[in-house]
Amino acid sequence: MVEKIIALVLVLVVVAWMLTGQTESTYSSFKSVGASEHTTEAEPVVETEHSSAKIHMTQKSMHHAIKAAGEENGWIMTEYKANTIIAEKLSDNDTVSVTVTFDNISFLIEPANTGLNSAISAALH
Repeated sequence: MVEKIIALVLVLVVVAWMLTGQTESTYSSFKSVGASEHTTEAEPVVETEHSSAKIHMTQKSMHHAIKAAGEENGWIMTEYKANTIIAEKLSDNDTVSVTVTFDNISFLIEPANTGLNSAISAALH
């Protein structure tokens, strides 16, 4: 009986630990190269694989910057959600399509595309 209680308590502790955010969040995959793991909420940072400049933007400003940067570099930028843009680029025999997800401090391109990443990084600095 005591063993069952200990097992139940252990399971509850693990579940509570997971629910309090002690595991990786969905935003942990956003690019944050150059940022300290101890970056505070007071200092939002927009960072990509190729950059480490600190920028303060609203999500709307980030949306416009990403869309404009893509379009200026030949990408067709299609709004999908408030925080997601589908970017497509047509070449001679190939079409590249990526999803750009963003918030007010970071963006993520899936699958990774260094050309679009560089264009967006340049526009944000």
